[in-house]
Amino acid sequence: MDNFFKTILHVLYQYYNQGSTKTIAYYSALCGLLIVLYLNFMTLLVLLKLDSIFYYFEYVPRIYKYFIFSILIAPFFFFLKKKYPEKKIKQYKSNLNYKLGITMFFAYVICSFIVFIIVIRSR
Repeated sequence: MDNFFKTILHVLYQYYNQGSTKTIAYYSALCGLLIVLYLNFMTLLVLLKLDSIFYYFEYVPRIYKYFIFSILIAPFFFFLKKKYPEKKIKQYKSNLNYKLGITMFFAYVICSFIVFIIVIRSR
């Protein structure tokens, strides 16, 4: 599992290490991974019918929702940052070709989003 996340972070780091995101490539890779993990977590909550715990936030203003979300996601961000430091990700040699890896990642994101929509519609 450790190599799996290293590979994903390495592929995302290579993707973001171009153009205007070159200076923040590592942080963009961490945030991209967290967004996908969050999408999968929300899909699981809806599938298991445990999403009712979030109805409390339904009438909270949007700015407060962003603040609450950032507080909830921050520990995971710092955990990933500590577990997979930038130096490790830069030096990691993936067995996966970059083009294949980035294509597989974005295909996974699209499939995850489709599954999320299907699960929400089936409720």
